Amino acid sequence: MHGLRYMWLVDDGDSSVYAKIHEEIPVWGSRVQKLQGSNHVCKCLRSNLEKLVEANPHCQGRNHLTKEVRIRLVSAVRCAIRIRSKEENLHHASIKLEKDIRNSVHHMFGNHNRFL
Repeated sequence: MHGLRYMWLVDDGDSSVYAKIHEEIPVWGSRVQKLQGSNHVCKCLRSNLEKLVEANPHCQGRNHLTKEVRIRLVSAVRCAIRIRSKEENLHHASIKLEKDIRNSVHHMFGNHNRFL
């Protein structure tokens, strides 16, 4: 496509470009890595949290996934992405980011023991 060799593609989740690259460029197209932008990740997280609460009403209410907690969780993930994106070693940063995201729920509900 356009004489360019794509190595990474930042995807918004609704794009068909990634599939098109894999189909039309058989030699190196399969090695193109798909990356998701932080906005898309946060949007999907927020959407999935909303669906979780709708499907499970017992998750609502005090000390559960209130609207404020859902907003704070998404903000915490966005902050973690911002901080880890500034690190030099991207491999270690991605491992730390995964740990940060998994721990964000525990942190939000007051369990700070997992940060050791």
